[in-house]
Amino acid sequence: MPQNQRPLLGFLLAINTVVFWGALPIAQKVLIQVMDPYTITWYRFLSASIFLLIVLGVRKRLPSKSNFTKNVILLLIVATVGLNANYILYLIGLRFIEPAHTQVIIQTAPLFFSLGSMYFFKERFNVKQWIGFGILNLGFILFFNKKLFEFFYNFDDYFFGTLIIVLAALTWAFYAIAQKRLLKDLSSQNIMMIIYIGCTLSLSPFIEPSSISALNDVEIWILIFCALNTLLAYGSFAEALAHWEATKVSAVLAITPIMTFIFVALTNNYFPEMIHKESFDFLVVLGALMVVLGSMAISLSKNKNAVPVKIAPSKT
Repeated sequence: MPQNQRPLLGFLLAINTVVFWGALPIAQKVLIQVMDPYTITWYRFLSASIFLLIVLGVRKRLPSKSNFTKNVILLLIVATVGLNANYILYLIGLRFIEPAHTQVIIQTAPLFFSLGSMYFFKERFNVKQWIGFGILNLGFILFFNKKLFEFFYNFDDYFFGTLIIVLAALTWAFYAIAQKRLLKDLSSQNIMMIIYIGCTLSLSPFIEPSSISALNDVEIWILIFCALNTLLAYGSFAEALAHWEATKVSAVLAITPIMTFIFVALTNNYFPEMIHKESFDFLVVLGALMVVLGSMAISLSKNKNAVPVKIAPSKT
């Protein structure tokens, strides 16, 4: 074990990330009722941009001009567009479907990323990963058991919400693939700072920052939580990778949908007016568990052809 690795600390940091990401969709569901998705996302990116710019500036770890080749700039644009679209589409999807459902559907993001890695980086699944892939897909079938056949003829809110969340997952995969390639030229902190700044600037023409004045005290605190969530969740994730194996960290992060289910149940019980009450039958719960287990199996099964990298998973 490398000297800097402390498995217990890494596990606790990964759990901390799961808690932040698990609670985030509920907070966003409340905000999306009173603010537009562009302004919410802008506040989140702005907070993260300022923080990373200050931290990296103080530590004198800002990128130099020599790092920005034409290829790097192009990849940064792809990553910025991908992450921006991911955040916005996820919020739009939350308008149509409930938080726990979005967290299960967004698990298609690492699946798209794995398929993209096969194409762009010539990676291959091993047998255990293919088994995990099968469990993941069977989990989705069970999770959508009542909705699966309706998708073909009933274009309701749930259909559109699901489609938008899948698109959010797909755009995240483009971001992740671009970031994976960028890690050859820039540190993960520099990449995220540049992407956050790029997202903030690109969203600026479409926002209504004054809309914050219409929020009540609770909604303002929820917005602050969403802004801090980007920093605290990513910070915990990055530190977890420094103290624990990336495959194990990814496996822990796969339980995020379960954490959201727990938070939804608690919110419905103690603050029933905040979000719509979600009901889950046995097959839906079983499907969600299988999606989690499939994701964990894919993460824990080491691929000899894969190059380990530190990529910040998007939980929006």
